[in-house]
Amino acid sequence: MKSSLNHSKVTLLKPSIYLVSSSLPGTLYLMPKPSEEWLEEDIDHYRSVGVDVVVSLLEQDEASELGLENEDQVCQRLQIDFVQYSVRDRGLPEIEAFKHLSQRLASDLRQGRNVAVHCRAGIGRSGILVCCLLQHFGHSPEAAIEIASLARGVRVPDTDEQRKFIVNYEDQADC
Repeated sequence: MKSSLNHSKVTLLKPSIYLVSSSLPGTLYLMPKPSEEWLEEDIDHYRSVGVDVVVSLLEQDEASELGLENEDQVCQRLQIDFVQYSVRDRGLPEIEAFKHLSQRLASDLRQGRNVAVHCRAGIGRSGILVCCLLQHFGHSPEAAIEIASLARGVRVPDTDEQRKFIVNYEDQADC
């Protein structure tokens, strides 16, 4: 029996990338990790939608385990800036280094650069950073959480501790 499938044509699924805010000078995206199997294609898709900066919140060993140890090189080859800032899964970032990271990314957004943030699923660690970035643009912590949750289609972030971090960030970072 012959298959009716055309094996010469393969349709690649586009990676998920969620628009959080396009009302800033730059655009802010939230997303799950790119796939190991289609790393170059996924990152090329980010480039095609205008992403200038990819931020990975995966830990180094986690990125290796997921087959993403070359994500920085692929981004560089496709002319996308890559930022690595490790946060333990379901954990919290170290506040001082995190403030510097978020201030740098807020500056990128103010300059009209488009920033996409990922962790493993694009919910917890990424949710923290995206919500804190929104606070740099005048959103309250609660509004930032609502905006990110609506964009992602699930409750952001993962844990109550992560939510408390977002709520307390405004006072610690002088947004």
